[in-house]
Amino acid sequence: MINFMPVTLKKARKRLNINRSLKLRFIFFVTLLTFITMSLVVIFSINRERGIIIENVVQKSGMAAKTIARVASDLSSEDAASVADLCRIILKDSDINSIAIRAISGFFEERSARVLVAFPESRTRDITLKSDTESGIILREDIFQIKYYFNLVDSFDLFVPFKFKNGVGGQVWLEVSLNTAQKALNWMLWQNLVITALLTFFGGLISVFMAQFVLKPLNFLISSAQKLSEGIYDAKMSVTGPDEVSYLSTVFNEMVERLEQKEEFERRMRNLDKLATIGQLSAGIAHEIKNPLTSIRSLIELLREETGLSLEGCKSIDIALKEVDRLNKVTNEFVSLAKPHKKRNLVFFDPNEVLKDILMLLKPQFKKNGIEAHTNLNSRFSIFGETDEIAQVFLNIIINSMQAFEPDKKNKNIIINTYDTKTTCNVDIIDNGCGISQDGIARIFMPFFTDKPSGTGLGLSIVKRILDEMKAEVSVESHPGNGTAFKIAFPIKTDYSMADDGR
Repeated sequence: MINFMPVTLKKARKRLNINRSLKLRFIFFVTLLTFITMSLVVIFSINRERGIIIENVVQKSGMAAKTIARVASDLSSEDAASVADLCRIILKDSDINSIAIRAISGFFEERSARVLVAFPESRTRDITLKSDTESGIILREDIFQIKYYFNLVDSFDLFVPFKFKNGVGGQVWLEVSLNTAQKALNWMLWQNLVITALLTFFGGLISVFMAQFVLKPLNFLISSAQKLSEGIYDAKMSVTGPDEVSYLSTVFNEMVERLEQKEEFERRMRNLDKLATIGQLSAGIAHEIKNPLTSIRSLIELLREETGLSLEGCKSIDIALKEVDRLNKVTNEFVSLAKPHKKRNLVFFDPNEVLKDILMLLKPQFKKNGIEAHTNLNSRFSIFGETDEIAQVFLNIIINSMQAFEPDKKNKNIIINTYDTKTTCNVDIIDNGCGISQDGIARIFMPFFTDKPSGTGLGLSIVKRILDEMKAEVSVESHPGNGTAFKIAFPIKTDYSMADDGR
């Protein structure tokens, strides 16, 4: 089946799928990381609290056992039943399952334990002690040392060794329940699980908003790369910072600049090829036109020298000579615009001096047309190029400004400024003439475009060609009735080895 989906729609859907994939993966990993982190915190917290709770139960039960042992140590083994009331009171504690007081008899392997008091009574039993560890405990001088070990997961036994008043060894045994501690741990576990679930949920929500912020530069990079693939070279990124995305945006912008420079170089080469072709054609056309024009001018001058011509005939001859001169000028400018240039004499020179010479040359015309020229020549850098070509650039622009004044306009002013930046030497030529429309600005450097009856439309085209060869930038700012400003920025060169750029 043929897919009629537009290419732009396919690209948009593909970009949407990429964005969703990145976003979902980011949200998943952030949520998973939050869950794992909180789970580890819960495990650590539960183990820590479990130890604290059990230690509290042990200490509390141990105090009860020590209390019974202190009281029993003041009695003889035959009077052990006297502590029965105390045992009943302590047994009311819900954590203690049973209490037993035992008398120890015999030595080493022959030792045995006899229960003297037990609560509840069903727990009464004789125990033969065989453990060397227990033997060691019994013989310790600290008769109130607490020792305990776990029977099962829900309880543990605790005993305190002591000696009766009559010298018989004894032990106070407690069986302590962990049910209360386990309930507390279970409640704490549920609390932590709820907190973990809530934090994981909110972590997922936060990750959604974080994804918008974190993935925004990546989405912009994807969009810029797609624009670049379509040949749009203004798709540069403006992400700043020390992270990897910022570095990637810098590398991407450098790649765009190199591709743009390559495209500009190829465009220049295509233009040079066109100019070479036009130059060959124009040279032949100029030869065929200029030779007849020379003959026509000679014949017209011979007619002017004839006597008996009327005043109207003389005026007609003058008009014919002017038209021949105009055609000759157009032919010369056309050849100058199109022909490829031979190797030029490139030097460093002061643009201020070139402007002063041109203003001196045009001074009579300024005076004749009532134009005042104002200069602010503050540039300190030199321009690298051919002096005659730069002079032609300045001359063509100034003449264009002179032609922009209406005959009856008063206060005709042309301002020429030169100044420097870190990388350019700048020349501004400003007039307060009739101005240029936005459509005219867009076509002002096109060959044969002119809005003046006497213009050829080639002067500013020659200006653009010379400045392009010098890799200089020229811009025009104008509004109808508010004058025009030509702004030229020459690149600053400091080494004669760079002369190859203009040859």
